[in-house]
Amino acid sequence: MGTPAFVSPEQAEGKHVDARSDIFSFGAVLFQMATGKRAFTGTSMTAVMGAAILRAGRQIRAAFSLETRIRAINLPS
Repeated sequence: MGTPAFVSPEQAEGKHVDARSDIFSFGAVLFQMATGKRAFTGTSMTAVMGAAILRAGRQIRAAFSLETRIRAINLPS
């Protein structure tokens, strides 16, 4: 079992995992790096894994707007 905040839905459900699970987890890490927020949150490890199972994709698209993030970057002149 991996770190709950970065676990794939398949892994959280105890199903067989393959390289796609690693890609999902890597995406969750990249999401946190880009936004400063975790992709899935909850009050317990179980709630975090439940969020990954029930809201994967939908929650990430709603929370992350690339255009908004680009505008937030202050580049030196």
